[in-house]
Amino acid sequence: MVARPQVKVTIAGGETQEGIAVDADSDGSLIIQRDDGSNMRVEAGEVTLRDE
Repeated sequence: MVARPQVKVTIAGGETQEGIAVDADSDGSLIIQRDDGSNMRVEAGEVTLRDE
């Protein structure tokens, strides 16, 4: 089983989201699963790995 990294994403306007990197779609956007179980598609932003 491959561990999925915990990530923190900072997007336009300084908004941040945290979750698990679960996939990348065909155009390279990162798909993260938020703590509430919903998925978010990130087209652009700064992604950092969270220290656990």
